[in-house]
Amino acid sequence: SKPVSVPGAAPVVATGYAAQSGACSNDGTIRIDAAGGKAPYTYSIDNVHYVSANIFAGLTGNQNYTGWVKDADGCKSSIAIFVPRQ
Repeated sequence: SKPVSVPGAAPVVATGYAAQSGACSNDGTIRIDAAGGKAPYTYSIDNVHYVSANIFAGLTGNQNYTGWVKDADGCKSSIAIFVPRQ
């Protein structure tokens, strides 16, 4: 018999998108998407509180955020996302 190599699942990868905030309001939005890993995914912008929704609203403009995705196995990936202001 021959040894067989079974590749693991592709690692989870986060991608992110931002919608700009108004000039005098905190209405910026981030969307975090996930690929690879093992579904279902959960999402966070503080790496503490994870939720099933991948859209975060009411964010301050001219700010950097870190979007996190965690897969069903607990593997994480992050991406830096800048929310511009008008």
